[in-house]
Amino acid sequence: MTANTPTFIFGTRPEAIKIAPVVEELRVLGVQPRLICTGQHTDLLEGTPMETTLQTAETLPTFRIGSIFEWLLDAQIWMPGDLKGPLVVQGDTISAFAGAQWALTEHYPLWHIEAGIRSHGPEPWPEEDIRIGISGLADIHFCATEQNKKNLEDENISGTESVFVTGNPVVSMLAKTGLTHTPTKPWTVMITLHRRELRAYPGLRDLIQDLFRACSQWPDIRFVWPVHPAMSDVVFVDGRPDNLELCKPLGYQPFTRALAECVAVITDSGGVVEEAVTLGVPTAVFRNHNDRPEANGVLTKEFPYLDSIGRAVAFSVSSVFHNSQHGPTTIFGDPNSARRIAEKMVEML
Repeated sequence: MTANTPTFIFGTRPEAIKIAPVVEELRVLGVQPRLICTGQHTDLLEGTPMETTLQTAETLPTFRIGSIFEWLLDAQIWMPGDLKGPLVVQGDTISAFAGAQWALTEHYPLWHIEAGIRSHGPEPWPEEDIRIGISGLADIHFCATEQNKKNLEDENISGTESVFVTGNPVVSMLAKTGLTHTPTKPWTVMITLHRRELRAYPGLRDLIQDLFRACSQWPDIRFVWPVHPAMSDVVFVDGRPDNLELCKPLGYQPFTRALAECVAVITDSGGVVEEAVTLGVPTAVFRNHNDRPEANGVLTKEFPYLDSIGRAVAFSVSSVFHNSQHGPTTIFGDPNSARRIAEKMVEML
């Protein structure tokens, strides 16, 4: 380990997927970053680069207690004190915030991948607050899009010397799969819904029943829902139609392959929006506050909770009848996104 080795702090499935290509590019450039996994996710890290590119990561002995803020304190207690260079965090998770707070406490430079994403609303909570908090602490900001950069400029957070538009490394990760949008029969619509604000929505159970009814109206369409653990006590209720399949979360490779083969996706995941748009998959964004608006009107359409979930289903199914075929897009970056980040990091070491 050199005297100025970057340390990546991560703990969730999306972070593992997105930092892995950056770590790979750094290694190609002769830099061996230190990797620290907070332990925020456990089973959800199965089938991700945590088992390959990131398998040398040190895992903190955190444990699950009370609220996310109690977990944050626990994570900070176990952060190592022998780091040798900048701390790198990705996105808006509590793990990223723990790393940012540790950088502040111990006076490490802080580099933020996927900087500048905003919903400009109270949701997602606490992610929107975390994003803003990390932006106020970060020394270097790697933005996926020009809009992300503008968000930082509007908040007077960064100058041109500290913010770089690189694209999102998830696009580099996706490029390695070689997948393209090739819908297969039976025509399939994927569903991924799990956000905290959705789980706290007072009408959630009625919404799920509405979703079941909407799917049943299209018996020739197959709907597949890889169920996030946080939703498992909600979706396994009466009334599920025969053409809606529920399954456990998929590993990264099976998930992206399924995404490429479906005709459309209904999701509240920002990461899935990025992947779907990159592949060219029409996407119904089921959220009150969309934080990936760059593709609106091109490949995505927003459906707030007060809109009927049936409208989101109908939009997705319409892709079959309109024979919607879209090639790969670069709205969120291109295959060289991770390399751009790595090269800029090496310049600053």
